[in-house]
Amino acid sequence: MIRSKWSATGVFRVLILVAVWALMTYLAFAHQQAGGGPEGVPTVHALCPFGGMATLYKTLADGSFVRRTQASAVILLGGTLLLALVFRRAFCGWICPLGAMQELFAAIGRKLGWRRDLGANPIDANLRWLKYLILVVILVFTYATAELVFAPYDPWAAYAHLSAGWGEISEEFLVGFVVLVVAVLGSVVVQQPFCRYLCPFGGLLGLISRIGVTRVVRDTDTCVHCHACDKACPVDIRVEAMPQVLTGECTMCGKCVDACPVPATLQLKAPRRPISRLAMGIAAIAIFFGVVFATKAAGIWQSRPSDMEEITHYGGALDPANIRGFMSMDEIAQSYGVSASDLIARVELPADTDRSTAVKDIMKPLDREVEEIREAVAEMTGVPSPAVGEAGAPSGAAQSGDQPAIKGTMTLEEICEAAGVSAGDLPAALELPEDTPLDKPVKDIMKPLGREVGEIRQVVEDLRETPASEKANAPENAETAPDTASIKGTMTFGDIEAQFGVDPAELLTALELPSDAALNVPVRDILKPAGRDVSELREAVGKLVAK
Repeated sequence: MIRSKWSATGVFRVLILVAVWALMTYLAFAHQQAGGGPEGVPTVHALCPFGGMATLYKTLADGSFVRRTQASAVILLGGTLLLALVFRRAFCGWICPLGAMQELFAAIGRKLGWRRDLGANPIDANLRWLKYLILVVILVFTYATAELVFAPYDPWAAYAHLSAGWGEISEEFLVGFVVLVVAVLGSVVVQQPFCRYLCPFGGLLGLISRIGVTRVVRDTDTCVHCHACDKACPVDIRVEAMPQVLTGECTMCGKCVDACPVPATLQLKAPRRPISRLAMGIAAIAIFFGVVFATKAAGIWQSRPSDMEEITHYGGALDPANIRGFMSMDEIAQSYGVSASDLIARVELPADTDRSTAVKDIMKPLDREVEEIREAVAEMTGVPSPAVGEAGAPSGAAQSGDQPAIKGTMTLEEICEAAGVSAGDLPAALELPEDTPLDKPVKDIMKPLGREVGEIRQVVEDLRETPASEKANAPENAETAPDTASIKGTMTFGDIEAQFGVDPAELLTALELPSDAALNVPVRDILKPAGRDVSELREAVGKLVAK
């Protein structure tokens, strides 16, 4: 059996891959420790070229970036595309750390004799188109939502969060973690399965690299058709059958060139002049990292937020949803204009809680979430936040009167007891399975269903405003009365007018509310400051409809 030879250039390539892998691993670990603030460490997305592709539309449209990306991601994208135009997919073969991981396990597979040749397999050939479809889907949804929709499914993002612990992986990156495990273990049998079938950035580079000027060229006159090049190719390209390798699958690793037993039969040419594999590798590294160093020197490179305001005002306004786990109580208090001691008290933390410690390091040991702090700040500031609560209002605003604070660590039994609602009504109102345990923390019930604890707060409010007993004791002719029970605190006066045909001005008068009250905001945000509640609104609507 003919085997590819280890050359000095091959060793150099592996050392570069390992060095980049080690560097990115260190930065990912450091980010988990220091966070991604102005004094922290960049996020994995800010240091990924595909992060630049994800934010490109938003950056070109208004000069801003998708959350967790920075100018650095766009710069890396530019450097990688430039590299692809010159040396095709050299980024994949010489730089990509996820590719390095798969290569390591592929080497183990070769040693064990488990690696399979898929060069002529039609299933393999068809599956390679999948990454192009994934690329299109990701970009469409990312550009439509201005969010990194791919992040939870990204195996590299999952790898970068391993040091955060299983809790964070299971909650945010479970699918990405599964893809990571399948990719590295699958490489023992099929080398680089993620690169072949699933990598959206590999799909983008595959398209660009088709016009790359450097390529592997075969001298058909001196070729002895030994197929050593085919056996050496890590992505199963049939090099022996091609005068020159034009496919977008080639990662320019150069293993086929090393494996060829006939001198100068397989060569790298750029575009017509031969170039050594070592020279190409050095030039590829110089182009990629040269772009980084040049933009750093020019003051263009930015991989972290410039200040805390850039984080807290993401989206154009101060938003509690932008609170990050790396922030301290003092930083949150200063940014949002609240008292740190009041915030600590509101989330029911010990009075001696260290205000300079990252809030994630405060909440996690208590089996609690940073989301609770976001909600508390929304309550304290009254700043609307679509990401905290619903209908554009802070989740705290949904709580009426003396409604108790509902935490993700509470059970349904504890919530029902504290709120004075029926333990039978709450699961049904939440549309939970009948066998849902009442003694289990609600965060462990809602999260597997892709739902949030915030939903429970709103449902509890509705149940408190319209108890099940009230509905059961309704008069027999209730079917002829207006169904005002359908009125929710999240509705606007305009919604109520459309549904019940009542004049908003008359309704405001009946409730003794200011005549200039806004008609397009949730009614709870008007009623609560006036000391009124939704039940009074329902009663007033019923009377007006009955006139």
